[in-house]
Amino acid sequence: EVHLVPQTLSWQSALGLISAATAWMHWVRQVPGKGLEWLLMYYSSSNEYFAPGIEDRVTVTKDLSNNIFDLTIKSPRVDDTAIYYCARDSQ
Repeated sequence: EVHLVPQTLSWQSALGLISAATAWMHWVRQVPGKGLEWLLMYYSSSNEYFAPGIEDRVTVTKDLSNNIFDLTIKSPRVDDTAIYYCARDSQ
């Protein structure tokens, strides 16, 4: 049996009335049946923090003109199977 794995996985989070320009954003994920796993916190390319082992596999951007926060995982693995959430920092 052959399973094709995509080369990248991508998500977009529309921020609505929250300004992407001034928001610290987080991505977290939840593997079914397990707790939340924090992946990263992002403000800009010079202000970003990653969970150990994920930094070289992800790309994060903010599209300020469309108020969107993007996450891309390169070379996804089976253990990347999860529900992904975007959240704004409360500060």
